[in-house]
Amino acid sequence: MKKYRFKISELADLLGINKRTLHYYDEIGLFSPDFKDDNGYRYYSVEKSMDLAVILSLKELEIPLEDIKKIIDGDISHSKTILESKIDELDKQIESLKEIRQLATRKLKQIKMTGRGFFDIEEIKLQEEYLVLSEVLETDDFLTTVNAGFQLLHDEGKYLFTNNRYGYMIHSLKKMKDSKDEHYDYLYLEKDQITQGAFIKPAGTYLSMLYNGAETDLYKAYDDILKYVSDNEYELTGYFYEFPIHQSVHENPEAFITEIQVKFTRKG
Repeated sequence: MKKYRFKISELADLLGINKRTLHYYDEIGLFSPDFKDDNGYRYYSVEKSMDLAVILSLKELEIPLEDIKKIIDGDISHSKTILESKIDELDKQIESLKEIRQLATRKLKQIKMTGRGFFDIEEIKLQEEYLVLSEVLETDDFLTTVNAGFQLLHDEGKYLFTNNRYGYMIHSLKKMKDSKDEHYDYLYLEKDQITQGAFIKPAGTYLSMLYNGAETDLYKAYDDILKYVSDNEYELTGYFYEFPIHQSVHENPEAFITEIQVKFTRKG
């Protein structure tokens, strides 16, 4: 049986590529025809076409052509290094995509949360959470607080502040003494897993309110929560956690949405 050879157009059609690609591969010495006739027509053997299939499969892995050439040339050691490096790169991309998915999921959850109703106090069960805290805030000065936030973001964050789950902590004893007290104890970033030195927000039953309004009136939300605690004869433990969800830009730049949480126990 006569040995069959593909014309360039036949091979290009067979593998679904452009003839110009084969011309380019020939020019750079990556994949050349078995021979060219007197008219300059290129011909490829069936065996040769298998090399092209390998090249295209490696190209699908986004391996650079210069590295593909080394693999095709039979450098087994270099091939192993290239593929191991590619796998490491893909693993990093996968982890990055997982993080971005978590971020998108968190954002969606925040948006859905705003549909539950503002100013209603709910009793919710929370699992243990892990927080990274700023240095103790020695003053309620706005600039000091902002600087502490950016330092925390620089040290521990990965995205912009609004793409991290962050917030403010103030001890419940302060708010019980004066609901207008804005001398917060810490800024925090929430982590998906525990890290060295992380603050553990304990599991348990929390009061939760979704506040929507001017920041200057936020104390009214605390008044409502403290009244709820008194009416139900509850005891607060630990900190209040404020979690900003959204701030209006167009309608009312001073209005914002924030969730307030605080752990409680029932007396007796």
